[in-house]
Amino acid sequence: MADWCRDKAKSLAVQDIINRWKVLNKIFADEVIGRLSKVEYALPNGAMSDLRHLLAESQRLQNQAVRPLQSAVDEVKVTLNRIANALEKEVGGLQAARVGNKTPVRLERHDPNIVRGWNNAKKGLYGELISDEYMVNKGFNNLLPDNRRVRSLEDAPKGRGIDGIYGNPNPPPPYVVTETKFRTDADQYVDSDGTLTRAKSPLGLLGNTKSSGRQMSDQWVNDRLEKEIGDKARDVRQGGYEKWLMIVGPDGKIEAIHKLNPGATGIKQTVKP
Repeated sequence: MADWCRDKAKSLAVQDIINRWKVLNKIFADEVIGRLSKVEYALPNGAMSDLRHLLAESQRLQNQAVRPLQSAVDEVKVTLNRIANALEKEVGGLQAARVGNKTPVRLERHDPNIVRGWNNAKKGLYGELISDEYMVNKGFNNLLPDNRRVRSLEDAPKGRGIDGIYGNPNPPPPYVVTETKFRTDADQYVDSDGTLTRAKSPLGLLGNTKSSGRQMSDQWVNDRLEKEIGDKARDVRQGGYEKWLMIVGPDGKIEAIHKLNPGATGIKQTVKP
């Protein structure tokens, strides 16, 4: 649809409109006035005179219309291109455009009013894309394999795994594990799989699991490292890591980073980027 809007904007031309107007005037003169003039005797008094007056008026306006039509066409072109830009942002504005661990192209921030209309899965992906951009732009090295990274808003949610595992450019510790929550409203948050949680405090966003304890606890993270990064899991366990709960706001900005204690039951430090 964005391409259609741009093509339509390019194809609009005042002369084409004038030419069509001329054709319509000719049809009116030949097909309407020409035919009816043959039976003018049967028409109401003044009917042919009225038709000829209408034709003359149309021809007069046609000759004077170039300048106002040009202004109108220019305005339509601007509007169509603006619509195309908005559509392109919605469809692909948040493509991560990563190659390996290189810094991605800056992600497009969407109007919060538009974001509010998205479903929860899309909001969760949006938050994870933004938190990953933040980490990579700060020099952190994303250790997740390509098939575990969120690439765009069109991705399928990857489930309740670890959101991010990064090499820390400023150790200690040498690694950082992240969990992202996208704040949709006051006390309402969405995680990367689209699950909506209501909580009064950041710690209330972390649930308990049957086999691994509390989400983002050391046990929970250690149980998932090998599945996420394979053989690199040993290096992360032995080297040590911090765990960050990252909050993304509707405006596409990191609102807070909460550094968690070993059991994910307390916050050691909160950073406001």
